[in-house]
Amino acid sequence: KDFTFNLDRGDKLVVIGPSGIGKSTLLKLLVGEYEKDGGSILWGHETNVGYFAQDHHEALEAGWSAYQWLHKFDPNADVEHVRSVLGKLLFSGEAGLKKTETLSGGEAARLLLAKLILLKNNVVVLDEPTNHLDVESIDALREALIAFKGTVIVTSHDRHFVSQIGTRVLQLSSKGPQLFSGNYEEFLERYGTEYLHH
Repeated sequence: KDFTFNLDRGDKLVVIGPSGIGKSTLLKLLVGEYEKDGGSILWGHETNVGYFAQDHHEALEAGWSAYQWLHKFDPNADVEHVRSVLGKLLFSGEAGLKKTETLSGGEAARLLLAKLILLKNNVVVLDEPTNHLDVESIDALREALIAFKGTVIVTSHDRHFVSQIGTRVLQLSSKGPQLFSGNYEEFLERYGTEYLHH
């Protein structure tokens, strides 16, 4: 209630708070997965929002190779471009021929990230993206988000992950939301609350 916030281009907002407080709900409202009860959500006119859900395996239809699945989102993209996007996310050569239904959790997550890159989303909303990822994939994701020029909104329980990405912190708690401009380490120094795993 009575909460307003603005994000600027290039902001990387980390949403933290205890389980069940509404972090996923907030993200789903932002991307239109849930209908809001009141208030307004306004995106800038040139925003192109990509959403990375927790249950990301369900977002992949079976029966395609990783390469085919990705290419159908931009049928005009040339083969080399699609391959280079896949390669950046650790799908090289034969790995791009794997069928979507045989991918591991980490591979499925990386393929969905490849889609966000291919579609040139300038806002990326990620709900617990490190779930089901191995260490190599988490590192690849973290580096990609740090290098990303657009806006990021992410929830995560991985302290190391959010410490390196976030430029702003939104804490959801029973006392209400609190927005902090600064990274997660600065937020902890100021408030000392710790919801994330070490």
